[in-house]
Amino acid sequence: MQWATLQSGAFPELELLYAIPNGGHRNKATAGKLKAEGVKSGVPDLHLPIARGGYHSLYVEMKKPPEGGKGRLSPTQIWWRDRLIDEGHAVVTCHGATAGIEAIRVYLVTPEGIENGQRVLPGHYAGSGAPRRRSVAVKNSIGATTA
Repeated sequence: MQWATLQSGAFPELELLYAIPNGGHRNKATAGKLKAEGVKSGVPDLHLPIARGGYHSLYVEMKKPPEGGKGRLSPTQIWWRDRLIDEGHAVVTCHGATAGIEAIRVYLVTPEGIENGQRVLPGHYAGSGAPRRRSVAVKNSIGATTA
């Protein structure tokens, strides 16, 4: 989020980027209050409500880098991803802050380069904003292997 604040001069749209407080561990009282207010499990972490390239907006699920088998989507997160894609939103799962920054930049500059529903690892997109194919096979967030 600090990156978005610093880059809002170049990309004024980033002023609309916001975090969705649906993760983390909370005590029962706080969790109950948030649930009553409408917080839902599985909703992606970030939302950029800017239409680009035929998408209504961009949702970003942030995960830790995938070393050690961590960073997979839960069944609830997969459900949300699929529903949001069905409704015309771009949704990416980004492994680390660098991947998140790259995906947001690509969405703003060349949204046709977004690989909707895919995992994004650091270096996935070239600096120009065009998509760059990885030379090794990687499992996407639904378990399918992509090249």
